[in-house]
Amino acid sequence: MPTVKGPLMSVDAHGALAKALTFQRRPGGASVYGYKEPKVPLTDRQLWQRALIYWCVYAWQQLSPAEKAEWEVKAKGQRQSGYSFFLHSKRGYFLDPTCVLYLPLYDTRFQGSPFKSLDTYEHQCTVTGALWGPQGFTMDGVANKILIPSHSAFDFGTTGAFSFSIWFKSLEAKTVDARIAGRCDIGATQYWGFYTVSSELVWYANNNAATTAEIWDEEWHLLTGTRINGTAGKVFCDGAEVFSGTVSSSDNLSWTAPIALGAWGDFVHDYTKGEYGAAWLHSSDIGLLGHCWLREATKWRYQ
Repeated sequence: MPTVKGPLMSVDAHGALAKALTFQRRPGGASVYGYKEPKVPLTDRQLWQRALIYWCVYAWQQLSPAEKAEWEVKAKGQRQSGYSFFLHSKRGYFLDPTCVLYLPLYDTRFQGSPFKSLDTYEHQCTVTGALWGPQGFTMDGVANKILIPSHSAFDFGTTGAFSFSIWFKSLEAKTVDARIAGRCDIGATQYWGFYTVSSELVWYANNNAATTAEIWDEEWHLLTGTRINGTAGKVFCDGAEVFSGTVSSSDNLSWTAPIALGAWGDFVHDYTKGEYGAAWLHSSDIGLLGHCWLREATKWRYQ
């Protein structure tokens, strides 16, 4: 049965005519469209798109009425709703509520220092020396780094699951030991992150996890390191698992220290020569599927 209100085929019409036609009035004007059922509704790309839509709606629902009202004000004159403008402002961001840090370093909004991350927390990040480009930042391996200040969202305790993902291109020789990215306390007794040592890529969450990944070819690679629970974790590189086993000794991964890209914590050594693209930190184990989702959605930028 028709549920259309207003004169049919007019700008005042809204509602659905069975499943054949849907009439809508939006800030940009009236629209009418038909319903199309996907021929293959469970492909990887369709599942990815559905997940994006789900998290977009979820993220908007988590905002307070006052925050939603602020977005409505920002959207005035943009010919779109506050909801649409909210999503546009977070473009490229996989709106997973467990994503506590998102840095699309290629974004033009990141050309200065400091800049704010594009996650819910809007961490204020500082750049030292690194040069911005359309794919991200280039570090010289001498004194360049990006620091993200300490935040309680980065505290994972003794058993909390988390995942760190980053697009990275090494410009070092394989024999050079360097710290790619991570979080380290002042005394260097607790830390997690990626680094290279003895010609191996290592993921560390207070316990070495030497991987089989080869990243010294001056090509872009997406790296993801996880801690599943108190001790176990996995590492993924370019859509494949390169380590599974013990990554942590159940130490408390909660302390006051920044996250650093290009160096280790806030120290003045162990700088890395390379290029840095997008980076994500999740307070959950995203697994191989999550790693592949991030890769499929963003790899076009690095090919």
